[in-house]
Amino acid sequence: MSESVAATGVMFDGRYQLRLVIADGALARVWQARDVRLGREVALKVLAPRADGDPHAAERFAREVQAASALSHPHVITIYDSGATHNSAYLVMELARLGTLAAQIAGGQMPAEYIVKVAQQVCQGLSAAHRAGIIHRDLKPANILRTNEDTVKISDFGAAHLAGSDIELTATGTAVGTAPYMSPEQVRGEPVGPVSDLYSLGCVMYAMAAGKPPFASGTPAGIAWRQLHQEPVPLARRRPDLPPAIDSVVSVLLNKTPVARPASAGIVAQWLSQILLTPHGSDSLLERTQNSTTNRNAEHTTTARMLRVPEAACRTSDAKCHAVSLHEGRDLP
Repeated sequence: MSESVAATGVMFDGRYQLRLVIADGALARVWQARDVRLGREVALKVLAPRADGDPHAAERFAREVQAASALSHPHVITIYDSGATHNSAYLVMELARLGTLAAQIAGGQMPAEYIVKVAQQVCQGLSAAHRAGIIHRDLKPANILRTNEDTVKISDFGAAHLAGSDIELTATGTAVGTAPYMSPEQVRGEPVGPVSDLYSLGCVMYAMAAGKPPFASGTPAGIAWRQLHQEPVPLARRRPDLPPAIDSVVSVLLNKTPVARPASAGIVAQWLSQILLTPHGSDSLLERTQNSTTNRNAEHTTTARMLRVPEAACRTSDAKCHAVSLHEGRDLP
């Protein structure tokens, strides 16, 4: 009998009756459980005993608790409780009864309207996180949960960067994330920002439409190299049935230069709203996506010149520009 089967029905910490294992990863196991005190079904995430030897496991768990608890938003998974028992840290959160977006993607390509609605909700959740100074850094379909047929919520902030936090898992120059959904700046181990999460969102949208992310085959190192140096097959070629505006939004999100992406998740949410209103009459939206990124590039170049930073250097490495902007006492877009 497996450990998980043997534990079914066991009372955890005197309050949570274990039902079944939802997910079992290297660092944690997630159970569907019943909170007998409040009479509701919950998801119970318990740090795995095998993670004891991982020096970052406890820090990652603490980061997830800190980040998710700081957010209260309809499209971010709700944290109910956290604690530790028998040397195992645990986290109690809202139960997503329909599983992950990853499982749904495995079932095949999705219709245009659904892609846009899911992406819009993710944008709203990201916008709330970014306003709170939280960068997710590991946005992917496995971390987007379906609470019902029409609602998704962002989860797993274990890799998040929290502004002002003293919890830091990675040293400068170290990449963090999941290769098929990592932005180029993450691959390089450079500082990340909201636009890094937007690149990951572009990968998620691509996967929803095409059934797999832009770069899906090969080793993690090989995929990371392609994130840096190759352009994906245009989404319009894989899904010619999609409205052109969806391809346009995904393309701009997947720009390898951070400053060429939309400035915020809120802007992308507005674009997606426009697609829902006029799915096949999106010429004005295509122009806005192009103008938005053109204007951001122009602002970036102007600021670089004011700081006497070569424009080519900014395009090559945002990390270099970021360092100079801090030195000069201002921040680049």
